[in-house]
Amino acid sequence: MNRSEQLSNWLQQVRAATPQSIVLAAADASVRQYWRVSYADGSVVVMDFDPAVFDCAPFLARQQQLAGAGIAVPQVFEQDLQLGFVVLEDLGDVTLASVLSETSAKEWYLRAIKLLVEMQANTSDDDLPLFDAAFVQRELDICREWYFGQQFGVTLAGKELATWERACALIVQQIIQQPTLFMHRDFHSRNILVQNDALRLIDFQDAVKGPIAYDLVSLLRDAYVEWGETFVLDLTIRYLGTSPRCWLSGA
Repeated sequence: MNRSEQLSNWLQQVRAATPQSIVLAAADASVRQYWRVSYADGSVVVMDFDPAVFDCAPFLARQQQLAGAGIAVPQVFEQDLQLGFVVLEDLGDVTLASVLSETSAKEWYLRAIKLLVEMQANTSDDDLPLFDAAFVQRELDICREWYFGQQFGVTLAGKELATWERACALIVQQIIQQPTLFMHRDFHSRNILVQNDALRLIDFQDAVKGPIAYDLVSLLRDAYVEWGETFVLDLTIRYLGTSPRCWLSGA
């Protein structure tokens, strides 16, 4: 029995209805893949994962936390963590990245900033992993290993290594001095979906307690789209204007 057949059998048990179709919708950069399952009255998306490799508990915990705070995330309908299936609300395939244009970008980004501020203001960071100095250094080491080493075949040594280490120390120092709050950690244009002209947030399972600026930078310095300095500065100022002063001061 292949995976789609296993999924179909399981869905018939938990949903008491036979799917009309099951098609692979997407696979992300982790060990998960997603199936779009169609019924006569609509569709759902099933997150499919190997329980031996992927721990789904953080995803479910963050979903409950964000939904409880009024943040627009997909609903969870059914789950079987031993089989590796979670049935989610189907939010469609329209990402924020796909609707951006020179004329519409400002309006969409202001909506995304509003969503970010609501998430930061209303979502507790209690019990989240701390994005501390050791955590930041591990992230920087990934850059050194994969970007320099794997992508360009460069091994840092001598003066180059010393320069890299000094740069890392400065980055770490700047990050850990910032006020901390709920940090999505992947808040960018491909993890924000547009559904019926509203924004919905996905891929939140790696959230941490981290620096206030991180998610804003992820949004405005997106790896998938690029905007001019004036545009980015204007949006940053607008974000600062909507953020309570206590966040920025650390009070």
